[in-house]
Amino acid sequence: MVNIFVRAFSIFFWAVVILILLIVPPKLLNSFETKTLNIFTWSSLLDPHYFKKFQEETGIKINISYYESNEELLGKLGAGDSGYDLIVPSDYAVYKLIKKGVLKQIDTSRLTFFDKLDTRLMHNYFDPQNEYSIPYFWGVYGIIINTDYYPHRVPESFSLIFDQHFVVDKICMPGNAREVVLMATYYLFDDFNALLDPAKREQVKDLLIAQKKWVACYSDERTEYSIVSRTCTAVLALNPDLWRIKRDRAKSTAEFILPQEASFVVIDNFAIPKASSKEDLIYTFLNYLYSDSAMFHHAQQFGMCMPIEVGVMQEQLPAYDITKNIRSLTFFHTEVPDEILNEVWMALMAA
Repeated sequence: MVNIFVRAFSIFFWAVVILILLIVPPKLLNSFETKTLNIFTWSSLLDPHYFKKFQEETGIKINISYYESNEELLGKLGAGDSGYDLIVPSDYAVYKLIKKGVLKQIDTSRLTFFDKLDTRLMHNYFDPQNEYSIPYFWGVYGIIINTDYYPHRVPESFSLIFDQHFVVDKICMPGNAREVVLMATYYLFDDFNALLDPAKREQVKDLLIAQKKWVACYSDERTEYSIVSRTCTAVLALNPDLWRIKRDRAKSTAEFILPQEASFVVIDNFAIPKASSKEDLIYTFLNYLYSDSAMFHHAQQFGMCMPIEVGVMQEQLPAYDITKNIRSLTFFHTEVPDEILNEVWMALMAA
């Protein structure tokens, strides 16, 4: 009888344990790890190996997950409690997340670096008072050319990719509908909202379809390969792409052209999902990350433009020569519905 009772109890005990593991959400189990931060970010913004010392000193474990597009991030956050404590949306994604009401207000009094932030990155359209976001790394769109194919001085203009009179051979364009369609619209009309006019929208389609004849690929991942393999003579890309080419191939003849029409930028920002309750850990991590040494390390690692000044070290950074000459920033900001952007993009892809 005793053995039967012991067996029955053992079966009952393990059945309850298995049931709990099946029913209790993983996020609730993770909540018992009170000194863990879950971060959702792009793959080229945080060096996970750099935080080993931080974890040893603070006991805060850093879990980093990656996404490939702002749309993926928006989908995760829009579905409710994602389990993330920090996210790194780009400017227009911050704007959408604020409108959805899923972000927590930033307590700037707990940020030791707040007064050091580049003023050009503050008080912009997506968060005018910087209540919900903290600017992190940013990049500038330009044209990377292989100078072997451009023996003479080239115009500092988007004509290098949109006007067949200046196109030498095949080029590469980003694989993102938003950037491609809006940049073509701005090139034609100096106004993103021109897309709301059906006649002007057709002109944008015509421009992109005509351009497609000399576009080798639409991709954000093949920038470096397109230039170094000589598949393309010019690539529309962010400035860190040139840095990676120069880093890996010192003898590369690639150069970055900053068009005079506008300095199109993308700012990635830290934001706190409203569902997170780990403010103490979050602010401890942010103050560490925005220290001069951590900023310098990550700027060298990824080639992005920094959000703060780091004294004389600044001149050693790959983006310094570009950022020091930029006085105003142009964002891909518009109230044009995504449906219109996708309409133009689908017409281009189908052509």
